[in-house]
Amino acid sequence: MSPFWGAVALTLVAGGSAAAQSQPPAEITLRPDLSRRIDSLYAPYTRPGTVGGVVVVIHKGEVIHLKGYGAAQREFGVPWTPDTRYRLASITKSLVSTAVLRLEDQGKLRLTDPVRRYLPDFPDVGAPVTIENLLTMSSGLWQDETLLALAGLRGSLTVDEIYQLSIRQRSLNFPPGSSMAYTDANYRILARLIATATGQSFWDAMATLVFRPLGMTSTLADPSLHHFYDHQAPTYVGGSDDPAPPLVNVPFHTSGDGSVITTMRDFIPWLLELRRDHDRPGSLFERMTRPFALGDGMSAAYRRGIAVFLHRGLIGWAHGGFTGTHYVFYPELDLIVANFTNQLGALAPIPVDQAVTDLFLASQGYPSGDVSRALAQVEPATGPVPVSDARALSGVFVEPRSGYVLATDPTSAGAGERPFLRYDFLGTEVRVAKAAEGRFVTPALQRGARLAITLVPCGGCSEPDLDVRQAGWPASRRFHRVVPGKLRPAPARDYLGVYHLAALDAYYTVAEEKGGLVLKIAAGVQASQVLPLTPLGPDLFRGLSADGGQFDLYALGTVSVKFVRGRSGRVSGMRFSVDRVRDLDLLKIR
Repeated sequence: MSPFWGAVALTLVAGGSAAAQSQPPAEITLRPDLSRRIDSLYAPYTRPGTVGGVVVVIHKGEVIHLKGYGAAQREFGVPWTPDTRYRLASITKSLVSTAVLRLEDQGKLRLTDPVRRYLPDFPDVGAPVTIENLLTMSSGLWQDETLLALAGLRGSLTVDEIYQLSIRQRSLNFPPGSSMAYTDANYRILARLIATATGQSFWDAMATLVFRPLGMTSTLADPSLHHFYDHQAPTYVGGSDDPAPPLVNVPFHTSGDGSVITTMRDFIPWLLELRRDHDRPGSLFERMTRPFALGDGMSAAYRRGIAVFLHRGLIGWAHGGFTGTHYVFYPELDLIVANFTNQLGALAPIPVDQAVTDLFLASQGYPSGDVSRALAQVEPATGPVPVSDARALSGVFVEPRSGYVLATDPTSAGAGERPFLRYDFLGTEVRVAKAAEGRFVTPALQRGARLAITLVPCGGCSEPDLDVRQAGWPASRRFHRVVPGKLRPAPARDYLGVYHLAALDAYYTVAEEKGGLVLKIAAGVQASQVLPLTPLGPDLFRGLSADGGQFDLYALGTVSVKFVRGRSGRVSGMRFSVDRVRDLDLLKIR
C-alpha cells in the first residue's frame, strides 16, 4: 500500500472494536407518522433479493429517523442497516473541505496560498492557482479522469500515476476564479496538499483532523474501488428487476475526490457538525457556504465542498456521490436528510432525498408547492422560455474560432413553456431561462457552466445565431447556426492521417470508414476510442464517443474538433475540446 494512505488496516481494527462496544440501537423511528411514510416509499425495495438503501432524517439536531431497507448485498440477502459500510464517493469532498478549513484554523495554510507553495512540482499554468480555487472548483484545471481517456490509458492507475499525467498541463480551461467547472482533479490535488501541510499521509491527516475528533470510528479510506471491507455494500448497475446486475467498475484510484468509506451512523456526527452553530459567522457551515463572485459578478453555486440545492423554494446545501449517496441540509427548516443507495438505475439518491423532504413537510402540515421564498429573494428574476423563443434557441451552433459546439436536444422546442432550455455544451448540460426579451441566462444558483445568450440575426438563414458569454470569457463569442443543407465540407482526404497530442504524448488517427470520417484515440479498438465525426462547417466537426458499456468512465461524450491549416492550405493539425479539457492542440505528423 502506498505511504500516501498510511495504516488503514490498524484503524479498522480499532474502529470495529469501538463500534461493537457502543451497541447503538438498530434503528431510530421517533416520529411514527413520518417513519410510516418513509417505509411506504421504500416498500418496493424491501422484497427478497431487492437492493435498497439507508436513510436518516435529522430535525433540530435530533435524529428522528434512521433505518435501512432492502438488501445491501443481493446475492446472499444481506440487509441494509445503519451500520452497513458504503463508499461515499464525491461526498468525500465535503470531508476534505472540513480538513482544509481546520488546517487553516491551525495556521498551517491559508486559502489564498498558491498550490505551488506546497507542491513544487505543480505545473506553471500561466496564472497562480490557490487552495481556494481548488476548494471551489474555480481553478480551471483539466479533469484528470478525462485525461486518462484522451491518453488512451487503460488498467488500474494509482493516484500518483494520475497526478503525473495531470502535471503535464500547461494551460487552463479558464482563468482561476473566473468560472467554475466540477473537476475531480481539484480534490485529488488537495489530498496531496493536505499530506504535505501536515507531514502525514492523507489518511492519517483525515483521521486526525476530522474522523477521530468527531468519533467516526467506522470510517476509513481506500483508493481502490476493488477493495471491500467488513460489512461493506457493493454498488450495482441496472434496474431493480435485473437478475444479475453488474457491479460498478472504476479502474483508477481515488483520493480526496472519493475515497472515504463510512456507515450512515458514522456519517451522522459530521452532519451534526455541519449543522452546529450554522447561523454564526466562522462556523463550519458558514465557511463552507460563504459566497464568492465569479467573473460574471454572480455567486457560484458550488462553494467549498458543498453546493446549493434547490427544492420547493427552499435553499438547501448538499453534496452527492456517483455510488448513490447524497445529503442535504435546509437551514430554514433545520432539517437534514441523507441516504445511501447501491443500485444505480433503480433508486436515485437525489430524488429520494427530495421525496423524504416532501414526506417530512407533509407530516408537519405544510401545503403542497413551494414552502419558502428564500430562493426568490436571492436569485435574479428569470422567467420560463416561451415556445417561440425555444424554437429560435434550438439547434446546433458552432463557434468557428475554437470549434466549440452548443446544441439543444431536438425535442427542446416542444409545445408549452418550460422553466429552462437545456443545452449540451462540450458534453455538459447547461440550462438557460429567460432574463429579458431576446436574452437568456443560466440562473446563478444552477450548478454547472453559466452562459448568457443573446439572439442575433443570422446571415443567410431565417433563424437567429447566438451571441454567447460564459463566466471566464473576456468577451462574448458568436455561435453560428448549423444549417445542414448549406454545408460544403472539404474532401475527406484533407483530414486523413495521424496526429500527435504532445501534452499527453498520445497519437490519434483520422480515418474514413463506412463513408464517413472517424477519429480514433490510441489503438482505436474499443468502442469509446472511436468517435464518428459530423461536419458542422469549414474544417469544423462534432464527435460523439460511443458508450463502451454500462457506466463506461472512458466514454468522452460530445467533443469538438477544429482542423487547422498551414500557409500552404493543407491541414497541419487539429484543436480538440471536450467537457472540462479544452483547447488541446495536436500536430499532424503523417
